[in-house]
Amino acid sequence: MYETNGSDIKIPYGDTAAVIFTFLMPDGETPYIFEDGQYARLDVYKTAGSEPDITMTVSKTEQSQDGSVVFGFCSDNTSIDRGTYFYTVKLISSGGTGIDTVHGALVRADFEII
Repeated sequence: MYETNGSDIKIPYGDTAAVIFTFLMPDGETPYIFEDGQYARLDVYKTAGSEPDITMTVSKTEQSQDGSVVFGFCSDNTSIDRGTYFYTVKLISSGGTGIDTVHGALVRADFEII
């Protein structure tokens, strides 16, 4: 079973998890609903500057009215080498540019395969 501690995530090797992120307006209370063409992208990296070991996207059609999205990790995603990685969650515009003005657009946190 996966665990969270603040923004940090721990998932057992080969396990599954449904990790929820909620996007809010800068006031920290009002849900931010993606505009047409926008999506959230989660990338997991072993080291800075490397290609991501895991990449997932969630589109507007998969977002709840409270601003939340679910990134579903399957056993293929979590069957990477055990250890501490880091992850980012970014809101991406329809043109492919990252948007960092939304509360909940995480800069960086630990992601651990245990």
